[in-house]
Amino acid sequence: MPPGASTDVILLAPLCRDEIVERSRVRTRPGGAGFYAAWALARRGCRIRLHTPLADGDRDLLDALPDQAEVVVHPSRATTRFRIEIDPDSPNQRRLSVVDACDPLRPDAIGDVGAAGFVLCGPLLPGDLGPELRAFLRACGRPVDLGVQGLVRRFAAGGVVTLCPSPELDLPPIRVLAGDEVEIMALAGEEDPISAAEKLAGRWAEEVVLTRAEQGARIVTPHSPAPIEIAAVPPRRIRSTVGPGDTFLAVYGWERHAGASPSDAGARAAEAATRLIEEGCGVPGTDPT
Repeated sequence: MPPGASTDVILLAPLCRDEIVERSRVRTRPGGAGFYAAWALARRGCRIRLHTPLADGDRDLLDALPDQAEVVVHPSRATTRFRIEIDPDSPNQRRLSVVDACDPLRPDAIGDVGAAGFVLCGPLLPGDLGPELRAFLRACGRPVDLGVQGLVRRFAAGGVVTLCPSPELDLPPIRVLAGDEVEIMALAGEEDPISAAEKLAGRWAEEVVLTRAEQGARIVTPHSPAPIEIAAVPPRRIRSTVGPGDTFLAVYGWERHAGASPSDAGARAAEAATRLIEEGCGVPGTDPT
């Protein structure tokens, strides 16, 4: 997208270099919320402005992004790098380790979000959503959607990612807050996913999306008498299990912005997540074969 063109979605998310390990085979490819959300939105015809921290030596990752994305690179000491070890017998089970972490986004470099439909924020690590960026989101004047994964991640020996309850954060008002059931429970400090989602929907967000892998998703709002159940779309084959959560949130948020009901938006988001699982991103050299 040419610089200065009108924008539908402001995407604030790291672009990563992921190391995927499965059956002793190691593949390196682009990843992160910046990558998967950009492709999910581009496939809906969205015009995206992606703000991402990136080290100078990793600018080749930009070549893997869709043409609809205008990219604003925030100079960073490092690019976020994950090592993702996938259980070949259970592809949704994985061991995640942090190899390196980017610097946080600089709010002064984001500037005016203008007439963008909404802001999608996809922090991957705790430092990605610091106090300055939270203050920017509170003041930006646009609806904010937020993936919670970076808010509840902590690290064990060797950089292995673990989940723990999040400290009380001064979050801006959130339109859509999304994460898997374990992440949402950790964020809310609750042991039941629905109770956790109801607690967050009453405090931080207009809608909470609980993603459940092959079981689909649930959507909780302060106004719904019961969770809205979203059926999963079973994949015909599995090409990649990395990125469906980021894809689901991006498509769900866009469909809600376009006027779809939560159930319709959820169904379309589930279809998009399954397409990613079946086909990958379709960028040569970025998906497993």
